[in-house]
Amino acid sequence: MLILPHLAKLLQQPGGPKEWIEAQDLSFASRFEDRLLSEGPAEKEPLQILTARYTRLETALDVYHWLLSGDYARPSAIFGEASRLARSVEDFVDESIEFDIEVLFPEASSSEKRKHALQKSKCIYAILKLVHTALVTYRR
Repeated sequence: MLILPHLAKLLQQPGGPKEWIEAQDLSFASRFEDRLLSEGPAEKEPLQILTARYTRLETALDVYHWLLSGDYARPSAIFGEASRLARSVEDFVDESIEFDIEVLFPEASSSEKRKHALQKSKCIYAILKLVHTALVTYRR
């Protein structure tokens, strides 16, 4: 994230990183979605899989926050039809409301449950930060 503006300057990219990102054939953000929002390895324990998915969601949200706050992308590009972000956030909210970790994962250790709760909190914060940035930056 810190390197992109410097690379655009060194490569003498006209219009800087914003135009380079906009010129990409595929959505710049969707490249992060493909890698970050995909399911994790199946050999992990179920709660670990869910926690890992929340970690990837937090990372994707952080990338989107960076794109918006740096004015490298507009909200319409991030929340467009090709984006899986809105669906991933909706799934996260639904799971957070409906899932009782103690009931669904009784075999999980207390350490795993704490890690999960912490990661869930980080996702909530990342969602709020992204929404705040979108509202403050693009009040039009």
